[in-house]
Amino acid sequence: MDELMSKIECHQKSLPMYLHLQMGQPVDQNSRTDFEKLRKSPITSYGKKLIKPEYWFAVSSDKVESVCRFFLLWAPGLYGDPSDVDPSDRPELDPLIDELFISDEENKPGLKHTVSGIDFDSYVRDLVGDSDILDFEMCKALARKLPPRTEGCCWVRSFTTSEDGFSLSNLYRKLADITSPTLLVVEDTKAHIFGALVSCGIRISESFYGSGESFLFKFTPKLKVFSWSGENQYFVKGNIESIAIGAGDGRFGLWLDGDLYKGRSQACSTFDNEPLSEDEDFVVKQVECWTFPGS
Repeated sequence: MDELMSKIECHQKSLPMYLHLQMGQPVDQNSRTDFEKLRKSPITSYGKKLIKPEYWFAVSSDKVESVCRFFLLWAPGLYGDPSDVDPSDRPELDPLIDELFISDEENKPGLKHTVSGIDFDSYVRDLVGDSDILDFEMCKALARKLPPRTEGCCWVRSFTTSEDGFSLSNLYRKLADITSPTLLVVEDTKAHIFGALVSCGIRISESFYGSGESFLFKFTPKLKVFSWSGENQYFVKGNIESIAIGAGDGRFGLWLDGDLYKGRSQACSTFDNEPLSEDEDFVVKQVECWTFPGS
């Protein structure tokens, strides 16, 4: 611990905080089975080093908020939703609920932030800008499907037709410096909501770009995600006249014109998706782009 602390102090002036994890039982039976497999897998049993009952980590002060978000928001399927947990009903979760804490050794020794003591919804609503399309439950559903590198990052509304106009050129301009994944959300005039997660910023390009982190989605009303099929790498391509996300055999998973007025959605081999809109051709009501600085 002293050696780890000295290494961190060499790179920062403030003292680190500490993350203490006590390993408890998984939330559900499937997780419990996976947990037992993990304990016996080669990577964890090499040299007979099984998962230990507890772990300590030094965390730099500027990363504490991100660590909290990771455990309390982005992995509810692994640790359980704090708002749904009753310790008296699920005593096996005590090590995860009551022993997950970060303590400031310099100012507040033993300070304990438990899961139950934090406003869970406030982390979900860490949005910079309001959405005219997505509601709270939609944001939560999408958050669980985003790439791992966005965990702990704020959602920043980087483009919206209500303020930036119905112009694909304006969209490119607003996203010119974006390198993080970009969530493009569309609502058509029939109130259907769908879109795409692009693994990087959206820009003009002569060829397709992006990676397998990209996906298409729609709400029906529940979220349905179409991940990369591996069939091709036609993730996203755009010019002044239009933008296309997903392609194959002359068909596009999601296509928007330069005025962000008309669009088209077809089954395509990139995502092996079904059409996102009710009709293949649709009229756009509004468009938003959300980015994740720091990812």
